[in-house]
Amino acid sequence: MKSSRLLGHVLLWIGFLIAALAMVANKELDLLPTAEQEILNQLQPKLKIPKQAFVNLQTADFAELNEADLQQAVDRINQWFAAYQVELEEAEKKLKPIPRLVHPLDRNAIIAIRTGRLTNLWSTIDWRVYVAGAMVGLLGVVILRLSINSIDTETVGSLDRFTTLEQALDKLQQGLKDMNHQFDDLIPEEIVETIDNRLVVHFNDFADARNSITQRYGLSVFADVMSEFATAERYTNRAWSAAADGYMDEAKACVAKSLRHLSETSILLERAKGNQPQSTQNA
Repeated sequence: MKSSRLLGHVLLWIGFLIAALAMVANKELDLLPTAEQEILNQLQPKLKIPKQAFVNLQTADFAELNEADLQQAVDRINQWFAAYQVELEEAEKKLKPIPRLVHPLDRNAIIAIRTGRLTNLWSTIDWRVYVAGAMVGLLGVVILRLSINSIDTETVGSLDRFTTLEQALDKLQQGLKDMNHQFDDLIPEEIVETIDNRLVVHFNDFADARNSITQRYGLSVFADVMSEFATAERYTNRAWSAAADGYMDEAKACVAKSLRHLSETSILLERAKGNQPQSTQNA
């Protein structure tokens, strides 16, 4: 069940990442006409230009230039940057201080000014990839829901088995108490018959439901409880053998010992139940 939950979480995150990548798969530059893209791609990759110089190069708002004026503006920007590069090289050769640009604009910032006028950015999303990612994420959600439902079912089943275990323990204690009180009036055959017909089935029911102790209280409680229960079952079997052989005193002593160990089993379970958080007890 843990593997199903892990798979669900993995698919959910993969779907989320795919959808996120699809939303940025296309750049805003791709939404411009091809001619404008070609012009803007002429900007030097390492371009840096002072904002004031950039403004002075323009005869109109850069975002609204037509293609011809945009081409001229890009040419002038590249010319300015080339001249600046020469100036840097000369400064290095003469060991002069290198002129620094204050708050420069780079290539991406200039392109962003041009693409800033775009109002419909939905086209930047690769919808085929986005839908595929959404489907993967949805599959992850479905798997998580199924795993949660399975856990709920297992929890209900565990509660039912634990109820069976408690009922079996109560019937075993009651059966042994009745036998202990009436022991002096019973013959060996009645002792054997009572153990076979009234107690064995409840010992089996308790043993079949024993894993519910681990699910509810953990391995430590399970070990303690089953140690006492197994001892009680062993003494009951010895009582059966002693009665079958006619040793009634030994059979009576074994019944009393079995009853004490079953009582201790019940005490351990009650103690474990009392140590559980309130929310777990009410589950």
